[in-house]
Amino acid sequence: MLELQPEVVTTLLNAINTYVPTQAIVLLVLGNGVVYINLLKNLKISPAGCYAQVQHRWAEFQPNLTPQRGTHE
Repeated sequence: MLELQPEVVTTLLNAINTYVPTQAIVLLVLGNGVVYINLLKNLKISPAGCYAQVQHRWAEFQPNLTPQRGTHE
């Protein structure tokens, strides 16, 4: 379970309350114990289009799972 500090929850709720799901994306990244929250607006493509592209090109987002070019085992 993800446990967030109260100030992080407040920031996250503010982002969620101000975004339009068909026009923006709320991005929450947890890394090294730090929570980053971003509201991505004015996108070149819709969030649904972005999701479709990521699904279609999923292998590109998995660099550790694909063989490196020019390497031999």
